[in-house]
Amino acid sequence: MNKQDLKKQLLNVVGPIDFSETPFALLQKFTLAEKDETLRRYLQALQEEVETGYSVHKPSNKLHEAEHDMLCWLIQIYLNNETQPVFKRYLTVVCLFPDCVVDMKLLLSILDYYDIFNKKF
Repeated sequence: MNKQDLKKQLLNVVGPIDFSETPFALLQKFTLAEKDETLRRYLQALQEEVETGYSVHKPSNKLHEAEHDMLCWLIQIYLNNETQPVFKRYLTVVCLFPDCVVDMKLLLSILDYYDIFNKKF
């Protein structure tokens, strides 16, 4: 699955995103408001990466590590009403910046495991 197809499918899961603001402005808002430590670390690394000019071929180690931590956390959680909002916020950010996904294979495995594409958040 390419990154634009992932974005389209995830938009069906997370619902519409208000694009009246730029994706970067939305990312900044999400980062400031985030209470989950793992997701906040990922959002901060992504924000820094986008500010400095993300390279699809050479993402920073900081972004790679933050995404890896986030995906490992998603593997460990039990998807329920308590964890669903964090999952939705992460997937919304993936919709905003699909080209910044470093480990597409692992992300797709997690989405398949939780059968995300057949859910509505």
